[in-house]
Amino acid sequence: MKILRGIPASPGLAIGIAHSIRPAPSVDIMAQHITASSEETTRLEQAITHAIARMETLQSAAQGTTVAILAAQREMMDDPELKQGAIDLIQEGFKAEAAITRVASSYAEQLARIPDEYLAARAADVQEVSRRIVAELQGVSLEVRLDQAAILVAQDLAPAETVGLNPALLQAVVTETGSGTGHLAIVAQGLGIPAVVGVAGALSEIAEGTTLVVDGDQGMVTIDPDEATLTTAEQRLAVVQREKQDLEVYRERPGKTADGVHIEVFANIGSLAEAQKAVETGAEGVGLFRTEFLAAQGLPTEEAQYAIYKDVASVLQRPLVIRTFDIGGDKPVPGLDIPEEGNPFLGWRGLRLALDRPKEVFLPQIRAILRVGATHDVRIMLPMVVVPEEVEAAKALIKQARQELLSEGKPVGNVSIGIMVETPAAAVTLDQFRGLIDFASIGTNDLVQYTYAVDRTNAHVKDRARPLGVATLRLIGQICRAGIPVAVCGQLAGDIEAVPLLVGLGVQELSVAPARVPLVKRILSEKTWGEMQLMAKQAIRE
Repeated sequence: MKILRGIPASPGLAIGIAHSIRPAPSVDIMAQHITASSEETTRLEQAITHAIARMETLQSAAQGTTVAILAAQREMMDDPELKQGAIDLIQEGFKAEAAITRVASSYAEQLARIPDEYLAARAADVQEVSRRIVAELQGVSLEVRLDQAAILVAQDLAPAETVGLNPALLQAVVTETGSGTGHLAIVAQGLGIPAVVGVAGALSEIAEGTTLVVDGDQGMVTIDPDEATLTTAEQRLAVVQREKQDLEVYRERPGKTADGVHIEVFANIGSLAEAQKAVETGAEGVGLFRTEFLAAQGLPTEEAQYAIYKDVASVLQRPLVIRTFDIGGDKPVPGLDIPEEGNPFLGWRGLRLALDRPKEVFLPQIRAILRVGATHDVRIMLPMVVVPEEVEAAKALIKQARQELLSEGKPVGNVSIGIMVETPAAAVTLDQFRGLIDFASIGTNDLVQYTYAVDRTNAHVKDRARPLGVATLRLIGQICRAGIPVAVCGQLAGDIEAVPLLVGLGVQELSVAPARVPLVKRILSEKTWGEMQLMAKQAIRE
C-alpha cells in the first residue's frame, strides 16, 4: 500500500481499477525538416484543418461547461497569429511539429506569467491546441475509451478527452498536473466524479490494473490498499451512497427550516445542460446564470443571447437570475480589446466595463433579457457594483433599451433588477441602494477576497482568507439589515457549516451548484430558524 497526495479538484470517494493514459510521443523542438518549406507548411495547414474538424465533432457531443471550453480551444486553432508564427519558424527550417510546439509554448508562458487563474487556464488551452495539432501531424489518436468501469490516471486529461467517455464507467480521475480551478476540475465537478490533480509521479507509481482509492475531498490516492484500508473506504462509500439516496426525498420539497420558514434554494448554472440538471435536482429557481461562459468565442449577438436565455427559461419554468457579463481584466474575451492590467481583480471589469462600453457589451444583453422577460420570470443581476451611482447609470441604459424595443414593436417584460455584493464598500452601504434595486446577492468568493486582502489564486496567502471569519459574517449581517431581500450565490451558500449561519444572519435565498440542492434543503430542515439565529449570534461574537 502506498499513498500519493495531490490537489483536491472534485469532491467524492471512488474505489476502482486504474487505467493509465500515456502521453503522446514527445516533440523534438529543434527538429529540422528535410523537404521544401512549402510542403511542410501544407502539412501544418492540413493538420490544423483536421484538428478543427475533430474539435467541432467533439463540441457537438459535449455538454455543460465543456462546450464553452472546447469552443474556446477550437477558436484558438484558427488563430492567424499562432499559425503564422509556426509558418515563420518552418521558413527558418523547423519541422511543423517543432514549429507549432515552440510558438504555442511561448504564448502559454506569457499567459502563465500573469498572476490570474483565468489566464492560467487559457495558457493550458494554448498547450492543448498545440498538442492536438501535433497529434494530427504525427497521425496519433488522442481519443480515450473505456470498456469497463475504471479510474483514469494520466499526465493530464483535457476536456476534449472526456467527451467520448461513458460517465457511467468513469469512476474518478488522477492526473500528474493541473490545478483545483482548472478545466479538468470544472469538468469533473460537472460529471460528479472525484478528481485529484497535481499528483507527482502518478503514472510511474500506479501500475495498470491496480486497485485505487481516490479521495477527492482530501486530495489523496491510495495505491493497492490493504484489507483494513479498503474495508474502511468501502464503508465510507456505502454511507455516501445511502446519503445520496436519502437526499432524493428533498428534490421535490421546498427549502424550509425545521419550523417551516421558507428559504429558497436556487442553483448556479452556466449552460442549458446545467439548467436541466437544476430542474432534475429540485432547484426552486436559478440564482446565478454565469453568462460570461457564453463569451468564450467572443461576445454573442443579441439574437444569439435571446435564443439561449429563452431556451434556459423554457426548461426551468421558474425564476431565472441572469448576471450580466462579468468580464474584464481578469476574464478577457476574444475580440474585445481590453488592455492588460497589473491587478485585474481591482480593474476594468464587470459593470464598470459594461457602463463604459454599453453599445458593445451591455445593451445587446439587456435587450435580449428584456425580450425573454415578456414571457418568463427573468431578473437582471449587475456584477461588481460598488456605489449607487453605478446602478443609476445602468438603469438609465435599461430604460433606454426598453424604449427602443417598444418603438420597434417588440414585447418586453417587467424585469427585476439586483446587484452582486462583492466588495466591502457595497456591503456597508447597501441601505443606500434601497429604492434602486429589488434584491442583492452576495458573491462570497470575492467578498472574502476583498475583505481579507487575500488573492484566492495565490498559494502563499489563500489560507489566510476566512470565509466564516467574524469579519465576513458581520458584513453579511450588515447586508441583511439593509432592508433589501438578500441571497448568497458564492461557494459559501453550499457549505454545510455556513448554511445555518447565513440563514441565521437573515439570508433568504441560497444559490448553489445543482448537485448540492438536495443537501442544502436537508441542512435547512434540521434546525429551526431560531436555532440558526442563535448560532449566527454566537459566531459573530455579539
